[in-house]
Amino acid sequence: MLKNAIVVCLLIVNSAALAADKHVTIKGCASAGVENCLFITSPQGRYALYVTPPRPVPGRGIRVTGTISDGPNICMTGPSIKVETWRYTHLHCPK
Repeated sequence: MLKNAIVVCLLIVNSAALAADKHVTIKGCASAGVENCLFITSPQGRYALYVTPPRPVPGRGIRVTGTISDGPNICMTGPSIKVETWRYTHLHCPK
C-alpha cells in the first residue's frame, strides 16, 4: 500500500514539473551576462539561454525555439530556455 502511494506521489510531482515546461519560439536580442550566461530579451521577457555551440553573438537579433523552464538555473535570473534551434534575424538590437 505504501509503495503504491509513493508511486502515485512521484507521478503527480513529475506531471506537475512537465506541465511547467512550455515549448516556444521567441524573437529578440541576444546579450551576454556574468558566468558565461547568454540571454534573449524580447517583448515576452528576458530568458537565460542554454545553447550548445556555436552560440549566438551578443548584440545580434535571434530567433530561438526551445523549452521554457521556470526551475533554477546557473544564471540565477528568471526563467530559462533550453534551445533546440536558433538563427540570426534582421532585428536591430541596441549596442
